[in-house]
Amino acid sequence: MRARIAGLLLCAFALSFGIARPVSAQTRAADAAGDVSAGYSYMHDSASLNFNGVRVSSSKTLSPSWAAVVEVGVDRNGSGVYRSSSGTHSFTYTDTSVVGGVRLRRFDGTSTMPFFQVLAGYFARRDTLNPNGTTVANFAVRTEVGLDVHVADHFALRFGGGWTFLNGGVRYMNQVGANAGVAYLFGRR
Repeated sequence: MRARIAGLLLCAFALSFGIARPVSAQTRAADAAGDVSAGYSYMHDSASLNFNGVRVSSSKTLSPSWAAVVEVGVDRNGSGVYRSSSGTHSFTYTDTSVVGGVRLRRFDGTSTMPFFQVLAGYFARRDTLNPNGTTVANFAVRTEVGLDVHVADHFALRFGGGWTFLNGGVRYMNQVGANAGVAYLFGRR
């Protein structure tokens, strides 16, 4: 609960700070050749598991509104308990994804820039139940909406949330989640 309140306060602060940025910073953001970003992610899946992790992404601007995106994420759930005839065992899951796709951005002359992205690619879930672990690999499709809040000429706070479809091999799963991080905008188109 405290983490959610702190996150909402951070968003409110970022938005109030970002709105005061001059239009010239936004113009430079529209002209950026791309960006790299990193941040925290929280995911909740249809198996009632909660994951915390990190995402790193890079984008290349294709036009003022479109960008190609590549994202790598590693999310881990705290722990679970597996009960079997031989006793109780604790375990963890680690989700790894490498996805790519497109991002549609809207430049409206302010320092806030909403976006929508669709990504697809590799997904793997590894558990620690067995001595060597078990990895189930397949694919994921992620849709996400977000907001970049430009706080300096080359820096933005990035907030997002969305839905991910995971093909886990033997079963299909859905995840909903949120993320927050920092983006560095580089170069000129």
